[in-house]
Amino acid sequence: GPWFLTHLTTSLVLPLAFTHALPIGMTLRQTPLAWFWILLAAATAGVIAARLANLAGWRTRAHEVTGVRPLTAEVVELTLRPLGRVMAPDLGQFVYVRRRRAGSQRPYSVAGYDEADGRLSLAAKVDQGFSGELRHVRPGERLYLDGPYGVFSQEALRTNRPIVMAAGGIGITVFTRLIEYLERRADRPAYLFYGNGRADGIAYRQELDALNHVTVVHVLSDQDDYGGEKGYITLDLMGRHLRHPVGQCEFLLCGPSVMTRKLERQLLDAGVPDGQIHHELFGF
Repeated sequence: GPWFLTHLTTSLVLPLAFTHALPIGMTLRQTPLAWFWILLAAATAGVIAARLANLAGWRTRAHEVTGVRPLTAEVVELTLRPLGRVMAPDLGQFVYVRRRRAGSQRPYSVAGYDEADGRLSLAAKVDQGFSGELRHVRPGERLYLDGPYGVFSQEALRTNRPIVMAAGGIGITVFTRLIEYLERRADRPAYLFYGNGRADGIAYRQELDALNHVTVVHVLSDQDDYGGEKGYITLDLMGRHLRHPVGQCEFLLCGPSVMTRKLERQLLDAGVPDGQIHHELFGF
C-alpha cells in the first residue's frame, strides 16, 4: 500500500543527504565534526544494509500450513507449524507473512499461539491483493514469517484498571489472545465491543459467545432484525454496558481508522487521560 511504499522509499533519503553534504560542506570537512558525520553515515549504511537483507528474507522463518478454517465468508484462519526455530509472540504482537522467502509481505496479528509446540494462527480478510492470495493457501504449503513485532496492549496490562476493547471487523484478531488471557483473570474486569455489518460477519463468534468472564457486546450496523445493539460503537453505547466509570478504564481500539479516530476523540472529550487510550491501526 501507499504507507508501505513511502516507508521504504524514505530509506533512500538519508544516504543521499550524507553523499551530498560531505563533498560540498567545506566547514564540515575542516572540523572534527567530519568524523562524527562519517560514523553516522556508516551507521546509516549498516541499517539500510540490514533492511535490504531483511527484504531478501534473511530473517524469515519457514512455517507449514497445517489448517485452513473459514471463520466467515470473507475471513479465513490459518494454523502454522514452525519448521525450525519457534517464535514466542507476546499478547498483541504481529508477524510479517510472505508466500515466498523474498516475496511481498503483509503484517498479521497473531490470533493464537500454542506454547507447547510453537504453532500459531493468523486470520485474514481475504478480499484482494496479498490477503486475497491467502484464500488459495492449502495445508502443506510453506509460508515465511518475520517477527514478532509490536507492543499493543502491553502498557494497559501493566495496570490494574478494567480493560475495554473495541474491535471493528478483522480488527478482532489483535484481541483474540488477549481475550483468552483475560477470561482466566477473574479479578480483572474486561469488556469487548465488537462491530460488524451483519451477524454472519462475526469472526470467532462461537468462541466469543462461550466466554463467561469477559463481557461481549456485538454491535451490528446493517441488520435491522438484530435484537442487540445496532449502529456503530460509540462512547454512549459503551457506557450502557460498562460497570465502571470510563476514566477508570484502559481502552484498546482496533478497527477501521474512522472508528478509531471517532472513539479516541469521544474518550478524550469525556476526560479519559490520553495514556489510557491505546490503538492499533492496520491500514497497511
